[in-house]
Amino acid sequence: MMRQNGSLLALEVVWDLGDVALSLMSFPNLLALLILAAKVASWQRNYFSREHRKFK
Repeated sequence: MMRQNGSLLALEVVWDLGDVALSLMSFPNLLALLILAAKVASWQRNYFSREHRKFK
């Protein structure tokens, strides 16, 4: 649908629609980062607090 409309609309409108689509895709990812940040930090502290076997 966007390919068909992109050929008929003005270039500025097409870029604006692309920006909106990118913004809408970014919000769930940013929300997930905020939600999971504390959990990942906890996993990181746990992992690096353990003693690990050296590779030969």
